[in-house]
Amino acid sequence: MSKPVQGTGAIGRHPALRVHLRIFLQPVGAAGEGKHGFVLELGLMRVSTGHRGQGHAERVLTRICAEADARSLTVVCTPTDEYGADRARLERFYRRHHFAPVGPGNRLTQHTWQRPPHTTTAPATIPHQEP
Repeated sequence: MSKPVQGTGAIGRHPALRVHLRIFLQPVGAAGEGKHGFVLELGLMRVSTGHRGQGHAERVLTRICAEADARSLTVVCTPTDEYGADRARLERFYRRHHFAPVGPGNRLTQHTWQRPPHTTTAPATIPHQEP
C-alpha cells in the first residue's frame, strides 16, 4: 500500500491548464526485499478545450519529467478520454515522454501507465546555438 508523502493540489496558475500531482512512498523491488522508492502520481492534467494544441501540456509534462528524473522518481498516470480528450492522441503524447502501459502485475500503483526515471549524460543546460 502506498503512503502519501506530500499533500495533493493543483500547481501553477493558468486558466488553460490544471495539473494535480502527488508523491508517494511506494514499495519497489521483489516482495519481501523491504525496499521503498518514491512515485510521482500525475493524477490530472487537463487543458481547456480552447487552449489545446498550443503546447501547454507538452511544456508542463516535459518539466514534470525533468524534475522527476532529477529526483529518480517514477511517474505514474492513467490516460483517459475524460474531459473530451482523444485517448489515442493522449497515449501517443505520453509515449513521446517515455511512458508505457503496465500490466496489473507490474504496476507500482493503481495507474495503468508508468515512466521510470531516466538518466542522461547530456549537459544539464542547452548550449547556445547560432541561428
